Amino acid sequence: MSRIICAIIWCVVVLVPSFVAAETVKNFAVNGNSRLDKEAIIRYLPFSIGDNPDIQQIDSGVKALLASDLFSNVQITSDGVGNYLIDVVENPIIAKLYFDGNDRYDDDTLRSEVLLKEGAMMTDARVKASMLRLQDLYKRAGRYSTEVVPKIVKKPDNRVDFVFEIEEGEVVYIEDISIIGNRAFSDSRLRGIIDTKEDHWWRFFSSDSTFDEDRLAVDKSKLVEFYEEKGFADFIVESATATLTADKEAFIIKFVVNEGRRYQIRNVNIDDRLTDIELDDINEHVDQENEDYYNKKSVRKNEEDLVLFLSEQGYPFVDVRGEIERVGDTELDLTYVISESAPAYVERIDISGNVRTLDDVIRRKLSIVEGDPLNRSLLERSERDLRGTGFFSKVDLIERPGSEAGSVDMRVDVEEQSTGDITFGVGVSTIDNLLGEISLTERNFLGRGQYVRVGALLSGRRQEIDFGFTEPYLLDRDLSGGFDIYHTTTDLRQEASYDESNTGFVLRSGFLAAEDLSLRPRYKINYGEINNLNDQASAIVRDTADRGALISSSVGYEAIYDQRDDFIFPTEGYLLRVNQDLAGLGGDVKAFKTIASGKVFYTPLEKYTFSWELEGGAVFPFGGYDLRIIDRNLLGAASFRGFDIAGVGPRIVPSNPNENADAIGGTYFTILRSEVTVPLPGLDDFGMSGALFNDTGTIWNVDNIPSGVTNQNDVKDDANIRSSVGFGLNWTSPLGPIRLDFAYPVVKESFDREQVFRFSAGSQF
Repeated sequence: MSRIICAIIWCVVVLVPSFVAAETVKNFAVNGNSRLDKEAIIRYLPFSIGDNPDIQQIDSGVKALLASDLFSNVQITSDGVGNYLIDVVENPIIAKLYFDGNDRYDDDTLRSEVLLKEGAMMTDARVKASMLRLQDLYKRAGRYSTEVVPKIVKKPDNRVDFVFEIEEGEVVYIEDISIIGNRAFSDSRLRGIIDTKEDHWWRFFSSDSTFDEDRLAVDKSKLVEFYEEKGFADFIVESATATLTADKEAFIIKFVVNEGRRYQIRNVNIDDRLTDIELDDINEHVDQENEDYYNKKSVRKNEEDLVLFLSEQGYPFVDVRGEIERVGDTELDLTYVISESAPAYVERIDISGNVRTLDDVIRRKLSIVEGDPLNRSLLERSERDLRGTGFFSKVDLIERPGSEAGSVDMRVDVEEQSTGDITFGVGVSTIDNLLGEISLTERNFLGRGQYVRVGALLSGRRQEIDFGFTEPYLLDRDLSGGFDIYHTTTDLRQEASYDESNTGFVLRSGFLAAEDLSLRPRYKINYGEINNLNDQASAIVRDTADRGALISSSVGYEAIYDQRDDFIFPTEGYLLRVNQDLAGLGGDVKAFKTIASGKVFYTPLEKYTFSWELEGGAVFPFGGYDLRIIDRNLLGAASFRGFDIAGVGPRIVPSNPNENADAIGGTYFTILRSEVTVPLPGLDDFGMSGALFNDTGTIWNVDNIPSGVTNQNDVKDDANIRSSVGFGLNWTSPLGPIRLDFAYPVVKESFDREQVFRFSAGSQF
């Protein structure tokens, strides 16, 4: 009996619906529609009049109508003789969209975040997605207990007013960041690498002390990159977790790491399986050597350089991989394996997502173009270079099959971000006193990748206004070009009894002459004079003033060779810089000026970075031109700690009590600056570090003394060495960098002027 009952039920559930659904469609009727007509609704169905739809086709029709987002409910029934009734409930139209309870974000910000729009359909899916997006927005601001409740107010004609009622939770900050498993580097060193920060009072301008899942993922990558650059080839982040405290008022961040061992390179080898190029020529493009610590970043760069070199030598389909083989506990062999890659060409490159930035600006940062052999090392470089522009918050290079075998299409998908800045700055220093600055900067002007800046600075001793424009790809080449217009006034009446005024125009260019070597040629025309003399200005100062304003027309260049490991906080490497200007291409001034410097960084112990900088300069007049005070070099304050502005070197020490002791500058100078940064226990987390320093140097030679100086002995000019020692305090404060220097001259001349304490601080907001 039970089997018979089951069979009957099966027939009712399966066979009867199938039989009913198999009727030939004779007519459609629609009920419940007011905005969409009958024919438009019927077109969503996978069957039409004359068809014999089964139950699956009817179900597909219901799903298709629901997927249209036009209806909240759909039913399709048949009367058994071929008449099909489609009952629909239309989704309402949003008449007004409101937000209630929001203080952290204004209505416009929230409107741009949600998927609901006024005049559009309201669907359950869009409501749920919008609620999640709003909650995610508040989570990124650290407000994890924020609640979002939707409310609907019905209106005539199937319209609604939709309200998001928001109860903003309190900001949940990061109370503690712990790192477990690190031995080679301290917690404070690693905390300085990651973007996530512990909450402290001085971070009130920063959002880094609120929890962000995306930021935590980036932090994991930063830790891996840091360790791999320091030789830890086996380093991994085993876990990175964020836990709310029991009271739900703070987060605890915990990184568990496994450092592995630190490896030195025993041998660097080339395994060339493709070319017949001499190994010595290949080795020229490898900068890692035996006994160096393994550096994965350097290995990647060598891979890219070798790919470019081999492509230029006629091997377009090449793959280079830096493979390592561990030898013992602390050594490894590094082998660059050169092999042939599968032949493939780039057929098309499509760019999407750029609303403002021109396609050409993006294409010129790509190391690969249409028709080139496909090389993934060059694709990685292209992606990195595009990110480096700062124009985009997201860059993705996506490969797709081309129209034929052996070809690929590339899609460059970008997401633009703001590239304009308005900066207000305030600061104070013992040199400029209180200062204020405002500047407007656009790094992607009109979407052309051009750089435009206008700025003004006002302080107790200096006023400046300037405008600059830079085209990074002049004539569609990897050559920058631009110009600057400026006017400055500097008060030097305390040091030399005059104000200095300069107005000028600079036409400049820049290009990479070789790897890490940049050249920046320039032409400069300057209108300079001294004025506003003190009543007791010395005769030599008055002589310069009596010559009036002179025009300097000069051509020059700056050469920079940069081998530092970091541009902002270097710990290893060196920086060489040369500046030379020849004035005399027209104008009144005829002089050749050179300033050169070299700076070396060395970190034998963690957080103890030594640096030595040797700088020197000279200015040579020619064609019978007599140098003015403002043509010579001045030394002191920031350039020679322990001494005042222009406090070192040639000076008038008048026998006439009616004249001032004015600094008059020298034609030659040289100085060696030595410094070591030292940690300050207990203050690391405050962004503070110390520095011990010594400056040793001299400035000398006044090549012409005006006839108005009746007593030649009044001019104190010698090349005796001066030296100072001191202690500095650096603080990366929420208001900007602050530096305090306490210096004491241990070797000086009686006529030099001291400055024991120097303070500088600034802010941009």
